[in-house]
Amino acid sequence: MLDHKIGVLRAHCADVGRDPADVAVTVLDLPVIGRDRDDVWARVERHRGRTAAAAYAARTHAGTVAEQRDRHALLAGRGVTTVYLATPDLAGPDDVLALAGLNA
Repeated sequence: MLDHKIGVLRAHCADVGRDPADVAVTVLDLPVIGRDRDDVWARVERHRGRTAAAAYAARTHAGTVAEQRDRHALLAGRGVTTVYLATPDLAGPDDVLALAGLNA
């Protein structure tokens, strides 16, 4: 879906004679992030409500800090310049430091 939207953006830029590189591509990311696989799934279970765990995990890009970094690198490679990140359950400063790669 993202590739389609970026394609539409580039087509609109071409239609109006604007360089697509002048337009920032941003993503709002609402992932479930855990320290390891077990922590990820525990967080998925806590937040999924009536949604099947696998469907919720896929929709929220549930994964470890390292998996999130890899996914964000892929987004950058597709032209995304900014990712706005909001997570459903940061438990405290250690979780924030882990996201920053300072305590992973």
